[in-house]
Amino acid sequence: MRRKIAVFLLAVLISGLISQVNISAESEEVTEVKVTLEEYLKTLTPEKVLQRANQDMEELYGLKDFYPKKAHGRQLNTSLLQQQIDKAIRKPKEFKGFDIVYGTSHGTTITHKGKFMQHL
Repeated sequence: MRRKIAVFLLAVLISGLISQVNISAESEEVTEVKVTLEEYLKTLTPEKVLQRANQDMEELYGLKDFYPKKAHGRQLNTSLLQQQIDKAIRKPKEFKGFDIVYGTSHGTTITHKGKFMQHL
C-alpha cells in the first residue's frame, strides 16, 4: 500500500514539474488593430451609437432593436448624442457613456411634481 501511495505522489510531483504549454486562438474581433479611445470616439455618429447600443442589448439580453429610431411618437434626439460625442472627443478621460433620449431637450432645468430640478 505504501508503495502505491509513493508511486502516486511521485507521479503527481513529476507531472507538476513538467512545463505545460497552453495554446489558444483569438477571435477575429480580438486580432483587429486596436485603436485608442480617442480614435474610436472620432469615428462615432449618432447612428453608430444607436447601432452599438442595440448590438449590446441583443448580445447581453437577447433584445433585438431595443432602441428604435422613434419611440412613443418621439424621434431619437441625435443632436444630444452628437453633443455627447463631441464632448467625449474633447475630454475622453471624462467619458462615461451616452444617453439614448427621445424628443426635444428640456434644457438644464426640469419640473417634477411642481419642483424645479437641475440637470447635472
